[in-house]
Amino acid sequence: MKTTLFALFVGLLLVGCGGPDLDDKGTLKKIIDEAIDKKKLQVRGEKGEELIYAPNEQKPFSGWVKWMHDNGQIAGLNQYSDGKRN
Repeated sequence: MKTTLFALFVGLLLVGCGGPDLDDKGTLKKIIDEAIDKKKLQVRGEKGEELIYAPNEQKPFSGWVKWMHDNGQIAGLNQYSDGKRN
């Protein structure tokens, strides 16, 4: 019984954690092209409850954020939903 429940839990976890295939070069290129630079984002709110906003927007940011090394290479990507890191 425990083995069956564990297998079911793992299966649901894998299905529920679906997202874009970042190993696919086309998908990754599209995400990087559409991602906003982290330096352009604004942090608003009280400490511990901060949200991220795109410039000149009143609604918290949802989408991909990238940050770059000084040499222009991608340092990292994060996805945000309603102003919080997803």
